[in-house]
Amino acid sequence: MARRNGPVSERCAERERTPRVATVATVHSPARWIKPELGHRSIADVTVADVRKLVDKLGVAGLAPSTVTGIISIASGLFRFAVKSGLAERNPVRDLDRDDRPGTARLTEPRYLSADEIAAGLARVGPTFYPVIVACVFAALRISEALGLRWRDVDFDAGTVTVAGQLGAHGELVPVKSDASAATVPLLPALARELREHRSRQASVDPASRPRRRARLRDEPRQAAEPPERAPGAPRGR
Repeated sequence: MARRNGPVSERCAERERTPRVATVATVHSPARWIKPELGHRSIADVTVADVRKLVDKLGVAGLAPSTVTGIISIASGLFRFAVKSGLAERNPVRDLDRDDRPGTARLTEPRYLSADEIAAGLARVGPTFYPVIVACVFAALRISEALGLRWRDVDFDAGTVTVAGQLGAHGELVPVKSDASAATVPLLPALARELREHRSRQASVDPASRPRRRARLRDEPRQAAEPPERAPGAPRGR
């Protein structure tokens, strides 16, 4: 048996002293790519040349470099467990030269929307979600980052938006995904105009007349109209 997406299981090690690589190459995981090339081999007999050949065949198959890297990482986990269990003397993946390892560059460039396509898309967005979508489009924010904006993060005078947090799974403000995500970005005119209008709409709503709601999951867009102290999607009390 094998752990899905994992190395050789203890049950496998108990069943045969030198299990075959195919034992862990499950059909429903990326490890299935390992089976055709190495599945017939004993783990102890696989060499760095075999791993290099696997990398080459995955590239010929048209897999993205990042996908190939993930598959080779699974193979490395398999061999690492085999070494710890005394089933192999060495992890051949570690013997790959840097030039033999796949990169993570995109195979194709992403397609960027034109101004007309952006306008057409925004025209189909209702008023509830419009401020959040505009923030995502014109500030390059993730949805959770747009929902986590507070008015203190928006500087109309300096023309900037500071990404300082994001909306968590339970409606709380949590740190952004990575250090690179924490940044100050330009406040483009289209976004500045929408945020000013959004704040004006917020000011016209009496907070006392609004029913209090439980925090939603971050993948469920929040209502656009919020109390005046909040930006497009910041959680309550922030």
